[in-house]
This record gives sequence, C-alpha cells and structure tokens, in this order.
Amino acid sequence: MTLKERSIMERIEVSDLLTKVAWASLPQPGSNAPDEAPKALLAVANAADKQSAERAYHKLLYAAGNNHDGSYYPIVLFMLPVLERIIRDQANWPAFAALNALIDLYCSFSPHSGYEAFVDSSGAVKEVEPALRSAVLRLRPLLEEIVADTETGVERRAAAQELLETISGP
Repeated sequence: MTLKERSIMERIEVSDLLTKVAWASLPQPGSNAPDEAPKALLAVANAADKQSAERAYHKLLYAAGNNHDGSYYPIVLFMLPVLERIIRDQANWPAFAALNALIDLYCSFSPHSGYEAFVDSSGAVKEVEPALRSAVLRLRPLLEEIVADTETGVERRAAAQELLETISGP
C-alpha cells in the first residue's frame, strides 16, 4: 500500500470514528457550532506541515474548551479515542498536533467551572478530569513505542517524549 493510499485509509478511519459520536449533544463550549469538534479533529488529522499543525492544535483546544483560560468541557473525553488514533496511525504533523494538545490538556488545563462531571448516555455520572488523566496514562505504551521508533518524524517523537515524561512524573 502506498503512503497516499494509507493516508486516505487513515482519514476514512478517523472519519468513521467521528460519525459514531453525537457531538452536538455533548457538554461543550457554548460558542461551538454543532460540528466544531469533528472539524477540529479533522484539521488535526489533515495537518500537513508545522503551520497547519499549530492551527489545528489551537482549533482543537478551543473546540474542547477555552484555550485562553486553560479549561475543557466533557466533550474532550469523546475526542480522546480520535486523538489516540491520530497519534497511533497518522504521520508526523497530525500526531505532533494531537500530542501537543494532550500535553496541554493533561498538564495545565482543568475542567471548565460547572463541568467537572456529566451524566453519560448510560446514566452514570462521570468525573471529567480523572477520566481524561486515565485515558492519557493508558497511552504510555504507545508513547514509548513512538519514542523508540527512529523512523518516525522528529517532531512526533519529541512531543511523545514530552508527554511521556509529563505522565511519568519527576
């Protein structure tokens, strides 16, 4: 399979993940359009260079919450499986954008006031911050694999290393 064919297949897989979520029904910033989160995730998945990766990173953090004040809404939990897929399967720049967003979300962001928990579709109350932290911690084996892979892009590897160091603690 050529790189172009793999890239198309990966975009389709990301698109499939995006269609499985009722994005508009999730707790998210009031300024979000109903399709803001999937558009932000697609921007990350389609980043082709450093500039587009940085734009996509900011777009994602605003779709998840408020990049300016460092907060996120419960919608972020539904973005995590897509971000993991991007980190696992996409090229250097998409993975770089996704990893940098996770670094900020894990290290310096917190739930938006009043959105620390939500009731999921099963009726269970879900605490947002512990769920986000747990999901990021589960990425440790993937991050270690990326860091060890000298064939992957330098930016992707460096961002994976930073997130790995962050979740590993002092």
